[in-house]
Amino acid sequence: MYSAPDFPPLIGSEAPLESVLAARDLRYAAQQALLAGGAASLVSFSVLAPGGVKRSPFLDEIFQTGRACLKQMLTERHIAINAEQHLDLKGGESLLLAADCAADALKPLVMELEHRHPLGRLWDIDIIGGDGKPLSRSGFGLPPRACLCCGEPAKACARSRRHSLDELQTAMRGHYRRYREIVALGGSMSAALCAEAELTPKPGLVDADNQGPHPDMTLPMFRASAHALAPFLTRCALTGSGFAQQPPDEAMLAAVRPVGLQAEQAMLNATGGVNTHKGALFAFGILAAVLGRRIARGERPGWAALSGDIQAVCAGLRQEQGQGDTAGARFYREYGLGGARGEALSGFATVTDVALPAYRQAFAATGNRDHALRYALLKLLAHNRDTNVVKRGGIEALGLLQAKAHEILADAQVFRRPQALCAALKRFDGWCTARNLSTGGSADLLALTIWLTLYLNETGVTS
Repeated sequence: MYSAPDFPPLIGSEAPLESVLAARDLRYAAQQALLAGGAASLVSFSVLAPGGVKRSPFLDEIFQTGRACLKQMLTERHIAINAEQHLDLKGGESLLLAADCAADALKPLVMELEHRHPLGRLWDIDIIGGDGKPLSRSGFGLPPRACLCCGEPAKACARSRRHSLDELQTAMRGHYRRYREIVALGGSMSAALCAEAELTPKPGLVDADNQGPHPDMTLPMFRASAHALAPFLTRCALTGSGFAQQPPDEAMLAAVRPVGLQAEQAMLNATGGVNTHKGALFAFGILAAVLGRRIARGERPGWAALSGDIQAVCAGLRQEQGQGDTAGARFYREYGLGGARGEALSGFATVTDVALPAYRQAFAATGNRDHALRYALLKLLAHNRDTNVVKRGGIEALGLLQAKAHEILADAQVFRRPQALCAALKRFDGWCTARNLSTGGSADLLALTIWLTLYLNETGVTS
């Protein structure tokens, strides 16, 4: 679920020297032809390919990823591409773009892309002005690009051949592995959302048995919503990876928020306007960003570290609590209920203190994962101050629902016997439906628990 896919082959046939030289000459000729057409600036893109192998599935995938990211960045910045040429050569693959943008305005954008993207260190993107002169990093007050292996100036290491080909390729594999792990996060989080929706029975929620108190929602709708969110959660993770060289702070949340808004619209498009996962999107988007940052740093964080990062990133949300005319703001002012923002501010303490221990205890006792998740949900219902419940039935309903959950937990059979727990949850589900009470906030925390338990198991890290 979490593990990154296998590497594409790095090996390939060595390109003869004449092919490498021919590729260089063809690239230069193509650059001059595009500049002669009056381009304001020219983007010349290729990938780092130390050694004699200039084409391989590994290098080609890095090229295709960079090509897509570069063109996406230009599109998002509303920079027109007036001409494009792709040089698909044995001696090396290149992309040339004639851009309708001044070179001195384009160069910082490209350097930012190289700096922020996990594969950026493997890309070679030059910006050439309309006068034919390439712009250097030093012209923008930046040091030369660092070596993949040691961090010293890359050109100096290349001239002195300080590092072996094996060292360089190992470093390239490391960048690629981290990138693929980050990209895999969107799919793993989407799968956790589907698993939460499909877990049955669940009081006050849509499941395989019924729609509960949600006549406008169905299980297929939840699946469609989860699938629609996957690419955006990946983008949240990639956005977070761009902050690898700085501590987690509120700037990360500001960077992720536009992606979250796009994801919300994709969710609504997938469901016909029904809000299936807005709370879960908020939680998983932040988690994806902080974990993307950690992976880009080459780290395998446990939950305690991730929870701390989430608190740091969300610190500014404290000022937003109680502001505005939303139901959540009113509940905070009247009852001190933090809702989704409060959970994020705490680093999802309810997962740490309630859901995760409950899951581990029940799984250790029975070896049944679904049973352990149902037990964790019951614990959440007993302890989570769910604003969804308050919105449907008032603060009194929250007290009644929590008391009902505690009453069920008092029966020792529900802990050790999956059938007893399922029967109790089905009765509880009918109780919630009869009172039109939705437990959507607990569902979001359960989805986090589903993902987290798999992450901790597959990576072998501890919380």
